[in-house]
Amino acid sequence: MREEVDELVSSEQQNRDEIEAVSEKLKDTRAMLSRQQKSMGESVEAIREEVEHCRSELDNYYEDTAQGNYMSARSRLLTISETIERLDHLMNKIPGMLMEVSVSLPEEIRNLRSGIEELSEQGFNFDHFTIEADLRELTTSLPKIKEAVDRLQVEYGEEQIERSKEQIEEMYQTLEQEVEAKQRVEHGVKQLGEKYEAVRTKLEHLEKERQKVKESYQLPEEETNLYEQMKKELKDAEKDQQVFADLHANRRQSYIDLEQTMVKLQDKLQTVKEDIDSSMERLDELRSEELSAYEQLTTLRRRMKSIQMKVHKSHIPAMPEHLLSQLDDAEKELEKARAQLDVTPLQMKAVKEAIELGQHQVGKAAHTVDDTLARSAWAERLIQFGNRYRNEHPSLRQVLKESEWQFRNGYYDDAVENLTEALTEAVPVALGI
Repeated sequence: MREEVDELVSSEQQNRDEIEAVSEKLKDTRAMLSRQQKSMGESVEAIREEVEHCRSELDNYYEDTAQGNYMSARSRLLTISETIERLDHLMNKIPGMLMEVSVSLPEEIRNLRSGIEELSEQGFNFDHFTIEADLRELTTSLPKIKEAVDRLQVEYGEEQIERSKEQIEEMYQTLEQEVEAKQRVEHGVKQLGEKYEAVRTKLEHLEKERQKVKESYQLPEEETNLYEQMKKELKDAEKDQQVFADLHANRRQSYIDLEQTMVKLQDKLQTVKEDIDSSMERLDELRSEELSAYEQLTTLRRRMKSIQMKVHKSHIPAMPEHLLSQLDDAEKELEKARAQLDVTPLQMKAVKEAIELGQHQVGKAAHTVDDTLARSAWAERLIQFGNRYRNEHPSLRQVLKESEWQFRNGYYDDAVENLTEALTEAVPVALGI
């Protein structure tokens, strides 16, 4: 009970504090309506009805207050205040919205139509677009938007006006894009034809080079497949270009779409061109590989001569059989590599394999020669050392005799092994040689 009394007293106090301000706001709203009624269109009647309703509610507020119904009076006062704020907002919005619907948007539509007519006279064809249908729909929607505003459906009206503006902006952008696309298409048509001819000429040149190379080289299967693919892609590009030329000449597409088609054609031709260039580079690489193979073979033959000269200058008493065998194997591999280079058409894979085997065998022989010369020199030094103790150690005589025979006949490893063992027993300081 106490709470209800407190609430009642509070409502009565708040009403006294606010009633004067609300009354003044209502007077201002009526004055604004009077000043702006010509710019409010048919919405003025709906607003006037709400203003009069507020006046009536204000009278009811005073009756409730006189009767002590402070809480009811409070509720009426709040409703009046909210309504006035809403009406003020509407009266600030509606004139501008009606101006948009009645003047600005129709003017934009007229400008668009005028622009379309002007562009049509310049040779543009807008049959490929929905602009005319969109303009008709837009024109039809304006009275509906105005009707909604007159019924004070401001939020809906704002959404539709903004949507109409966006549509008009999109149409302007489409027209600009079409004009710009035409410039690029008209400029690119000639270049497209020139590019096609350039790529076709390149492919013909590639075919001639292929025929020359095939006389001397065996082309990889994937290279032939790629060439056939390039021929097909260029033939497809030629068909696409003919279709594009017809679409352009007879204006069967918008310039926006024509540009997209043209760009795809240009990209396709560029891809074929790059494939041709890559194929030409690989043909050049084949020639370079042949020259490199000759150079490698020449280098290997020089190395073999150097190895043989090294053996000759060493004056070793005999050549071990395994060394002779390795030198012979190296010579055979070099001959095989040379034979592969004489094969027509040249099979570079086989040539490379033969060169690699030749390099392996020559390297193996070179290592064996160095090892043999080192073992021969060591065997000779051991024999010389052992001869110093031949008379002191009779056990060395037979070993030295056998080792000297091994040395003279090329069994250097056996001579070193036998002498090392014998000298270690007879003359331990031999290990310090």
